[in-house]
Amino acid sequence: MGRTATTVSVKSPIALRALRLELRGEADSTSLECLLGDRLNAYYGRTNTGLRIGIIDIDGGETIAAGTTAFLRLTGEYEIVSHPWSMLN
Repeated sequence: MGRTATTVSVKSPIALRALRLELRGEADSTSLECLLGDRLNAYYGRTNTGLRIGIIDIDGGETIAAGTTAFLRLTGEYEIVSHPWSMLN
């Protein structure tokens, strides 16, 4: 039997230049997949209770389009603890 997967999406009325979020859950053996292809990079680090994740284009040219976008898939079950994010004005 396979492990549970968590998919994280964002819904925004404007394009986003970056995302940052903190998740609580099974951080011991996480497989993290950025669903945005090669356009943006996902960086993460483990915390005492889960993961802290940032998604950004280091070169600054790409954004996450306005609307609803699935951007991350992880193995295990997680819940969002915080989600401060940077928006493009």
